[in-house]
Amino acid sequence: MCSLIRKFSVSDYLDKNSLKGLIYEWYCYNYLLDRYKSIKFVKAKHNIQNEVNVNYFSYAPNCNVIYRIGKAIVFEFDVLGIKNNEIYLFEITRSSKRYVNNNKMTRKVNLLKILFPKYFIKPFFVVKRDQKCFSKYNRIIIPQPNYNNDYYLNGQFKFSEKINQCISLKEFAILANNNSLVNEIIYLSNKHFIENTFKNNDNYKYLIEKLYDINGINDQNVKCYIINDNKYKSIRYVDNEYFMDDNKLDFIDSEILKEIKMIKKNGNCA
Repeated sequence: MCSLIRKFSVSDYLDKNSLKGLIYEWYCYNYLLDRYKSIKFVKAKHNIQNEVNVNYFSYAPNCNVIYRIGKAIVFEFDVLGIKNNEIYLFEITRSSKRYVNNNKMTRKVNLLKILFPKYFIKPFFVVKRDQKCFSKYNRIIIPQPNYNNDYYLNGQFKFSEKINQCISLKEFAILANNNSLVNEIIYLSNKHFIENTFKNNDNYKYLIEKLYDINGINDQNVKCYIINDNKYKSIRYVDNEYFMDDNKLDFIDSEILKEIKMIKKNGNCA
């Protein structure tokens, strides 16, 4: 059994909105644990004692679940759960930025489809009030708590006892078997550069934007296909950095490319 109390100091947060966002996440996590009893939620948010790194899943310092490739955090998941052949994704937000939120959710849903192809992905936005900007996905409305009276004065948050009944991240992550974003990129890259049979579709939207000539990767450069632009580019490796058109390659893309090179070196890119 873990302690249910998470303490914090209001003075440590210069931006009170960030503290409100954090408490709102905890508050909603409690709500979901208590309300949806048939879902096996993944343990997160508080008091994670053992570092987990299974199938690219691990924990961030704030105890949220993350999907990491190399040093790059590709995604951070607010709440994950599983029931029978369904995986639940709850995205908690106080923001009303429609396109940012919807695109981010689409990317996460597409990743989960790749990692767990035998499961049906059920995404939900958790919002403070009914907002039409989230109409693309189902919504759960959880009004905000009284931050000042309920939490700021005490400087602590108490999690539901049901957090002790959550499944571990390791139990969840092993369900992905050998499926990963990197392996999917390798698979699609080979379909494009070797078989010439790659066809873009919405399952890769906002998630996979570049494919690579795996066989042509060397220490200095690699040929890259930009899917949405239908163009080819050359990526150069100079002074431990990747560059495309004299611009430094995006950090996540750079870490993915490093992972692909390592997998190729080990002879597992077929």
